[in-house]
Amino acid sequence: QKQTRKCFISIAITLLSLINVVHALGSSSSLFSSSTDIDASSSKTAVVVAGTIDRPPYLPPNPTPMPEPLPTNLKHSYYLLRHGQSTANLAGIISSARSLAYSEKHGLTPLGWEQGRKSADQLTRLISKHNDAG
Repeated sequence: QKQTRKCFISIAITLLSLINVVHALGSSSSLFSSSTDIDASSSKTAVVVAGTIDRPPYLPPNPTPMPEPLPTNLKHSYYLLRHGQSTANLAGIISSARSLAYSEKHGLTPLGWEQGRKSADQLTRLISKHNDAG
């Protein structure tokens, strides 16, 4: 099962590398025959390529092998929690500018506040349960 997981991850990394190469080449590349249909204008992760390859595409060398799985007896727990819906989310704005770190420019929507309250309750219960099991 461990080998299957490593193989699957290696295939996924190779496919993502190939998708990036196809995006970089676009439809004007001589790599693909004239019958190829490449949607390089899409901002989606997936790319549809139909046609024949005139020569093998460049693929990066095999990625480094995956590290061994972590031991199951680790003592620390980490919790990740994302903020609720913000006005920036609704506007389709993604910003990681440090100048906005403490800004109220893109505050939470009413739904975001409710999501935050529910998340706080869930996180509190999860931590309590973890501490009780202890």
